[in-house]
Amino acid sequence: MPSMTVETDFAINRGFTLKVNFDPRLFLSNQPTALPPVPGSWYREQSETERATTHENALAYLRKNLELRFGDEPMPLPQLKLEAIDGSDNTPLKPETAEVHLLATGRSVIPGSGSDFRLSLGRDANVSLILLSRIEGGKDASPRVVFPGETSQAFSLFGVKSLDEIVSRFSASGKSEPAPYSPWMMRAVIVVTLIVIWLLFMRKRASQALPDRRRRR
Repeated sequence: MPSMTVETDFAINRGFTLKVNFDPRLFLSNQPTALPPVPGSWYREQSETERATTHENALAYLRKNLELRFGDEPMPLPQLKLEAIDGSDNTPLKPETAEVHLLATGRSVIPGSGSDFRLSLGRDANVSLILLSRIEGGKDASPRVVFPGETSQAFSLFGVKSLDEIVSRFSASGKSEPAPYSPWMMRAVIVVTLIVIWLLFMRKRASQALPDRRRRR
């Protein structure tokens, strides 16, 4: 039977990691149970173009059928990296792999002031999933089964620092908390840096052009 397992690991500083282990039959067919397990050769023998299409279809399936919720606020999936693994033991793909799975991994930050986490599974997912959630330094939560069209029970984020706690600690110590991984933050820093460089360049050009204009006069 096709399967899907979702793991969420929450750090105390409000960062989190999402891992989704899923069977490619889920996006290869509207009736995945009618297909036999997909062998590792299916993935290994794909060209770069074919593999890019496979990844695109896999990510589209996840974006359509998985929704993260913190408190009452929905959150889109973070940017995900895909890799093929052995479906029998979740190790890297091997030449003898009889059943291939895909592992999607992403990192982000808990938004707003959400104090609990839920996961919603789309009606068209064609599979139920097993959800495992844990908080840094704590025990693993009991596995929870989520059926298509349902939302998991709330997982308490007790132990994860609130935004107020982080701000208060920053104000008291003058030092920032270790920042959780955020690709959007990194992109924003790059954009701002490029704008500053461009403004300095234009200012330099203007100052160099001024003496030339005076000489022409």
